[in-house]
Amino acid sequence: MGTMLHRTIASLSLGALMAGGAVALVATPASAAWNSCTANYACMWKNQDYPNGPNALFASALPGLSTSDNLIKSVVNRGYTSSVRFYDGSDYTGDSFLMNHEGNTSGVQWRDPFLANGTDTTSVNWSNKISSGRFW
Repeated sequence: MGTMLHRTIASLSLGALMAGGAVALVATPASAAWNSCTANYACMWKNQDYPNGPNALFASALPGLSTSDNLIKSVVNRGYTSSVRFYDGSDYTGDSFLMNHEGNTSGVQWRDPFLANGTDTTSVNWSNKISSGRFW
């Protein structure tokens, strides 16, 4: 009977360990997916925290967003030497904010997973406002 009890406890312990391990293996949100943006591009997502791949991107300029116009919630500037300016109007018009480049080591922001709380350069909510962008 003692052996049966030990096997039952061992089985329960193993089950608990496996369940605990399964919890530890649960994937975290794709907040690190900013790196799905190709080097030397500026990328934009319709959702916060860079889920999946970008919804729009450009290597030089983008005078207007078609299906993503005024729907952008997160941005990344992977342009290694150039800053990028995002505008609330098409053809680089209206209010704008500047996003530094990934190669800058001064600590100035080059990506923002949540535009609703502003950026390093402005406290304005930029979620769902971007209509165009270009490198400087």
